Amino acid sequence: MNEELVKDICLYIDDNINENLTIDEIALEFHFNKFHLMRKFKENTGLTINQYINNRKIQNSMNELTSTDDSMLKVALNNGFNSLEYFSEQFTKIVGLSPSKFRNFSLVHAFPSFDQGGEDMDKLEQIQADLAELKELKEMINGMQNQTITENNKVKEPAKVLVKKISQKAA
Repeated sequence: MNEELVKDICLYIDDNINENLTIDEIALEFHFNKFHLMRKFKENTGLTINQYINNRKIQNSMNELTSTDDSMLKVALNNGFNSLEYFSEQFTKIVGLSPSKFRNFSLVHAFPSFDQGGEDMDKLEQIQADLAELKELKEMINGMQNQTITENNKVKEPAKVLVKKISQKAA
């Protein structure tokens, strides 16, 4: 399986992200045995197909949470999750925060958008960059769960520490 085919599979998943995609359907679409497809996809991307699908759904959810006032249930349903509980579980697992905490942080601290890239950027590279940014954000959040800083004798909570570190990184 070459990089061009992996790119086509990623594009197919992105185009059908709100559908109830299965590995069987993807394998059928690309005329591969599903086990061969799963193994080669993982070798080429470092992710299982299901991980990739969930990461893309969560990334879309993050953008929706920061740009709309839709209810958590509506965001979950809009992004292909059949239940609020599963959405919340997957979101927390991938991002490190519950969807409501993420939305609150983004509203209060103006989180950056996760929809990056330009017209010249290859779609697969954009997807990989987006996933790497999600992973970095999760690691930053996990590393700061109990961390506090003081400034003028005022203790700042971890969310503010995260925003300060993001600002320093951007500068």
